[in-house]
Amino acid sequence: MSDGHHTAGHTRRGASFGLVACLGLLLPSAALAQGSIFSLNGLGWSARPVSARTGATAGALAMFDPTMNANPAALTRWRSVAAWGVGAPTTRSYTSPTVSADLQTVRFPLFGFATILPTRTAISFSISDYLDRTWTLTEADSLPLRGQMEKFTDAGRSIGGISDLTLAAGYRLTSTFSVGLGLHYYLGSTRLTSQRLYANAAYQQVLEQSQTDFRGAGAGVGVLWTLPRLDLSASGRLNGRLRSHNTSGEVTHTHLPAQLALGVRWQAVPGVFLAGTAQYDAWKSAEVDLGAGTVRDVWSLGVGAEVQSATLLHIRTPLRLGYRVRTLPFTSLGAAIKEHALSGGVGFNLAHDRTTVDVGLEGGSRSAGVAKESFRTVFVGLTVRP
Repeated sequence: MSDGHHTAGHTRRGASFGLVACLGLLLPSAALAQGSIFSLNGLGWSARPVSARTGATAGALAMFDPTMNANPAALTRWRSVAAWGVGAPTTRSYTSPTVSADLQTVRFPLFGFATILPTRTAISFSISDYLDRTWTLTEADSLPLRGQMEKFTDAGRSIGGISDLTLAAGYRLTSTFSVGLGLHYYLGSTRLTSQRLYANAAYQQVLEQSQTDFRGAGAGVGVLWTLPRLDLSASGRLNGRLRSHNTSGEVTHTHLPAQLALGVRWQAVPGVFLAGTAQYDAWKSAEVDLGAGTVRDVWSLGVGAEVQSATLLHIRTPLRLGYRVRTLPFTSLGAAIKEHALSGGVGFNLAHDRTTVDVGLEGGSRSAGVAKESFRTVFVGLTVRP
């Protein structure tokens, strides 16, 4: 623990204030955050590293989108070298019985590059969000010191998270059936700062800082079966244990979840596709590591439509719409966190389809007991195929 500078006059040391005390402020009635209030729980916020195209369909196209790492077999949809990136500014409005706040973040959840090999193989490397641990908390209170009540403000701030570095390959066994393999390396860190400031200048500020580094690995496989009007896909991923190393020297290990996902896409009429993706994450395996009753297995479901035949000023401009619902692995004050959202968007295929700009808009809400949060996210994606 490090202390701040001494004030003029006589100085008395403030009451001891540690990291555990700061984290004890995480009650929805007392806490505000720059990111989602629910990112305070467990290992953080379960990120959604979707492309702007898939985000506009509420995740329905995840298993068929080669820019994502949900299904490595989808890489065989590439026909040339490609690079892509996504930006996702988000605004949130949080409410509870005693407090409300307007929050905002800007994330860049997905970057990647892919190339084609002569042997019916496509390979890619991508960096995507996995868990987010960025938040800021403040609370004003008072406590008795030397026979009188002294006012203070506690502040806690965490910056960082965990990224998923994926090296994947897809191979076309036949003209209609593809397989894929993905290797995942989880890498990240969080820097946590806890501070207590007294209103009385006779007391010092108390400051504590720590950093935690994370490392982990996993591997996944996927298949993609293309029929005349129907596409089917499936993928699975096995993850190892996440190693957490704190500046205090403490090392812990947490089981990361196994994942299973299924997808279907149907061409209802020429140029119009209906799709759905469902995913199951077995987070319950981390319950012993993180504490009984705080972790649960979760699932997500997204359904949507894409009209690829739409044009604007002779430019192909696909239209998209979707709805999704999911549960989250880490409870908030013992309550399960549920989320649902409606989304839509459009794509602009430029330079003879060598450049694509996708824009998606998503609005929804999540809740855990009396705590509720509405959110709005804009997805902006750029894909270049030179």
